[in-house]
Amino acid sequence: MERSVNDPTMRIGLFHPTAPSVHVASRIVNDLNPNVLDLDAHIRLAQTCEALGFDFLFMADNWASPSADATRVGQMDPNLMGPILAASLFAVARQIGIVTTVHTSWFHPVVVARMGANLDTLSKGRWGINVVTGAGMAEELLRSATDQTNHDERYAMAEEALAIAKQMWRGEECRFEGQYYTVHGRLVGPTAVQRPHPVIFSAGASPGGRRFAARNADWMFIPGRMSQADAIERIRLIREQSTLANRPAHSVKFMRHVSILVRETADEARRVSDWITSAIDLPAAHAYVKSISQNISTYGDIYKQYAADDEVVRVIGVSSGAIRIHGAPQHVAEQIKKLYDTQECRGIALTFPLWHVEEITRFGRLVLPILEEMGLWVSPHKRGWSW
Repeated sequence: MERSVNDPTMRIGLFHPTAPSVHVASRIVNDLNPNVLDLDAHIRLAQTCEALGFDFLFMADNWASPSADATRVGQMDPNLMGPILAASLFAVARQIGIVTTVHTSWFHPVVVARMGANLDTLSKGRWGINVVTGAGMAEELLRSATDQTNHDERYAMAEEALAIAKQMWRGEECRFEGQYYTVHGRLVGPTAVQRPHPVIFSAGASPGGRRFAARNADWMFIPGRMSQADAIERIRLIREQSTLANRPAHSVKFMRHVSILVRETADEARRVSDWITSAIDLPAAHAYVKSISQNISTYGDIYKQYAADDEVVRVIGVSSGAIRIHGAPQHVAEQIKKLYDTQECRGIALTFPLWHVEEITRFGRLVLPILEEMGLWVSPHKRGWSW
């Protein structure tokens, strides 16, 4: 897939479920979703998204459960590894892009380079990497590794890791001597297909994370539960830092994470949304907020202010850190347009509380045509598949 830096239209993707639910803290709701360990369910989902014209699938990852309560309700546990699932889906969905999360602190950059080059080659240039430097909830499992680096050091490590991987993705002899890695030699082929390198995503929220994204990312997630004013200010800072890094204007595009539930009428959407909210397991939702606040800086500061409010925590139990847009088709489209118009949102990763094919198809049938009529989005079947 080619880069389209100057294309103002949105890229719309599915926040692909790698767990019974990545976001919903409810066993009642999650039991209504397909079996996440059934490859056929993922094939149907990927092929549906491709047929509808979704631009990409985005796969998060965790190495451990946020809490015993999360495991009990099927939130983030079990959790499939994105690169392995992506390799399976690239074979059956032949045009859509797939972005997989890689915790670069726990994989040597040569491993990241080889894994990425293979995924990009076998997909004919459709793979993307979401660089995450934290422990993926696995501080205890990875204790010997986490003891060696603090938060900011992990982003410094990620900078070095990407520098090494980029050389190897081009097939170059690598002569790298840094603070964290020393790598000499040439990696066996294949090299990456995309140029100058596979597309890079980041969600870094800390000062170090924002600097990393400004210098390296093609796409950056802006946290969902952030005020419009704060989001605009964050985008301004990223633009400044990107310019200081001598990157071309608008090298970084901004993406939001959106929880979607759409029905033919507002009343029907409200009934379903209210039912899902009522089915949230409050202890599991509180445990999730506590765990995220402690482990993931992207949402930590945002979640801390909500920890004592049961009703807000219940809403977080539906959509996690995503912006919640539930309603009739026109309302959903108008809310997406508002993000586009006011917050430079040029991409959205959609998470569905109920993620079976019928839900995805309903969004594609009812909302995508409105977005296309608004001029916000053009189907990749018409304009060609690109980031």
